[in-house]
Amino acid sequence: MAYDTTTTPASDDHTIPLPRVVYQEHTAMHPFCWNNACSCHQDSEARMQVAMAHRDGLCTAEEAARIIAGQQI
Repeated sequence: MAYDTTTTPASDDHTIPLPRVVYQEHTAMHPFCWNNACSCHQDSEARMQVAMAHRDGLCTAEEAARIIAGQQI
């Protein structure tokens, strides 16, 4: 997660500017995002890595399905 440090000008002295948070949807640790229409869910290499993790006992079948669906942290 990266922070955008630009702020909008305050309209009065009582406004507290908040940084905008820029989320990175796809990372090496989390290759699948929440958007089911995204092509990341069809990435055969990333899917294979999840399958190997399941085969090696690092996650259950349910967890693997949630990882590919972008619902597992």
